[in-house]
Amino acid sequence: MNNLDTSDVVTAKTGMRRAVIATRDALPPAARAADTARCFAQLLDRAEFANAASMLSYMSFGSEIDTRPLFDELLRRGKRLILPRISRGTADDASAPALELHHVTSHNDLVAGVWGIDEPRAGCPQVSLSEIDFALIPGVAFDRAGNRLGYGKGYYDRLLANRAMDCRPHLLVTAIAFDCQLVDHVPVNVDDQMIDLLITPLCQIPFKP
Repeated sequence: MNNLDTSDVVTAKTGMRRAVIATRDALPPAARAADTARCFAQLLDRAEFANAASMLSYMSFGSEIDTRPLFDELLRRGKRLILPRISRGTADDASAPALELHHVTSHNDLVAGVWGIDEPRAGCPQVSLSEIDFALIPGVAFDRAGNRLGYGKGYYDRLLANRAMDCRPHLLVTAIAFDCQLVDHVPVNVDDQMIDLLITPLCQIPFKP
């Protein structure tokens, strides 16, 4: 863990988030398309991916690697596809917003959610993380120690906080990213959850034995 106090971590994260997103936004369309294809080719070639029956993925937004083709490929391969939905809670529930996981079977199961990101309809069957074999999660920046910088809301950190007790032992938490998203050191605090595998156009970095 980096030797920073809480306020320093927040400041460092904010600066890194802005810088990496700006660099990612500036990627030329041709390079973006080629790098996306390389990432997906490596992902689909992983034995853990091929052997997974239930897979958690996400719908991309902004300048993230476009995951819509992956959505279609997962359904074509007969995977049980799970997507996150932000829980709105109730007026009587003061807990932090959380990610609910839902099984989807087609584009008709999707609606526009927070920030315009597609997410499952509320009526889609809800599942637990313990039912998932392979998890693909988003992020802004990653380092070679397996640390992940998200968008600052902590949704995935809260989702993965109890995975050691709640998940199948072989669950592989994976991220795909452009090479500009790989940094020297991601500032972290005690609540941040690590990933097990990072795939970029130029490399695959495993963090889990």
